[in-house]
This record gives sequence, structure tokens and C-alpha cells, in this order.
Amino acid sequence: MTALVDEAIDTKSLLDASEEAIKHDLEKCQMAMANHQPQMLVAGATSIARRANRIMLVAKREVENSEDPKFRETVKAASDELSSNHLPMVMGAKAVAGNIQDPTLQKGFMDSGHRILGAVAKVREAFQPQSRTSHHPLLTSSSCI
Repeated sequence: MTALVDEAIDTKSLLDASEEAIKHDLEKCQMAMANHQPQMLVAGATSIARRANRIMLVAKREVENSEDPKFRETVKAASDELSSNHLPMVMGAKAVAGNIQDPTLQKGFMDSGHRILGAVAKVREAFQPQSRTSHHPLLTSSSCI
């Protein structure tokens, strides 16, 4: 099923939608903390974790399928950053859920959530057209004579 979805939607659209959804999930988590609702926090954090995993899988697939070493390096670095921030966010959510009123834990969780969001943005930016086409000989101005 995932493979069918991957074929039906372009990577950039998926990344754009995922980034917006993670922003929404972070807002949901912030509201959950303000209202002392650990279940709502866990739901939002779980959604963020699922979306981050999906992005990492898509990035890995694109790295494996690309022949452009610069693109592969850029996407892998961004994906590695996302991966390194994934577990701290999950652990932060667990800590906050266990003590929803602790402002220090709340700040730590939100900081890790924003690091996830920043890493997702880097993955998305790696897929911007100028990143992938700048080395393509048919798309440079010098080849259009």
C-alpha cells in the first residue's frame, strides 16, 4: 500500500504535507500540555514520530535510487539529522506524559519537537528543484544554444 501511495504522489508534495502536519501536531501537543491532557500529548507525539519515520523511509528510498552523489549526500545528511532527533522527542513526550505539569520537561519536549521540524525542513529543502537540477547538463543555460 505504501508503495502505491509513493507512486501516486511526488516526494516534494509528501514532504510539504508532512511538515505542515507536524506543525499542527506540535500545536496539538502544546495545547495538551497547557490543558494537562497527557493522552492528547501522547497522540500528537505519536503522530509526529510516525510522520518522521515516513519521511526517513522516503529519504532513504530516494538516496538509494539517485545517481547524483551531491543529492544523495545532502538528503542522507538531512535524514540522519532527523533520525538523531527522533528518539529524544519520543523520550521527551514520555517524560512529559508522566509529569504533564513540569515546565522544564515541557520545554525540553517542545525544543525536541522543533528540532524534528527543522530536520524535516532540511529534508524538504534537499528536494528543491535547484538542488537536483543544477548539475543536469540539459537544464543548464550553457546547453541551450
